[in-house]
Amino acid sequence: MDRSDAPDTVQRYLDRALGADQRTIARVRLRQQGELRADVAQARWLSFSAREIVDAMRIGFQWDARVRLLPLIHLHVRDAYRDGAGAAGVRVLSVVPVAAERDNAQLNAAALLRFLAEAPWYPSALVPSNQLRWVAKDERCAIATLADHGNLATLEFRFDASGDVAGVYTDARPRRTASGYAMTPWEGRFLDYAERDGLRVPLRGEVGWYVDGAWACVWRGQLLSTQYEFAE
Repeated sequence: MDRSDAPDTVQRYLDRALGADQRTIARVRLRQQGELRADVAQARWLSFSAREIVDAMRIGFQWDARVRLLPLIHLHVRDAYRDGAGAAGVRVLSVVPVAAERDNAQLNAAALLRFLAEAPWYPSALVPSNQLRWVAKDERCAIATLADHGNLATLEFRFDASGDVAGVYTDARPRRTASGYAMTPWEGRFLDYAERDGLRVPLRGEVGWYVDGAWACVWRGQLLSTQYEFAE
């Protein structure tokens, strides 16, 4: 893993996050639970449990969540990215489709941003490569740009005093609206770091949009379990 092009802040983070073995993560299975809401305008929070499979080396993921709507009714929500194409869908009781979308420019860009934003859960994906480039901003911030299948994702990574990723930010992530997509500032935050399989990863996270200058959370969850597979 070549880190010579990364800013000092990123190199220190990678040393901390990847631990003594500095292994490359091929794949990880995550189990999560938490609360979400469809948009900042919705007051109601819905509880969810989710499983996510991330192909860290090939740049892909599939997130499947069971969202409690009513005592006997749930939604199955799927977000995915594979081979440059994003996908999103919602089914009632995991059977009846109520929304589906696949492989358009805005969705692909948003999905690749999600992959990059969640990389503190699979930190070897943040090692500089032919696809990932880092530029220093200041002693606590660095900009990562990830290219994949013609899609481009750029995020500002913010590091805390100990060297962990405290948050990620972009001033323009595609946000789904009633009339299509709106480019909107977006921020994710990470908390409660701990060691898992020799890696230092956050156990809690939250994400939200900036609307009228104020940050509004739309997702907050905790990591229940991790299962890592490492490259040989």
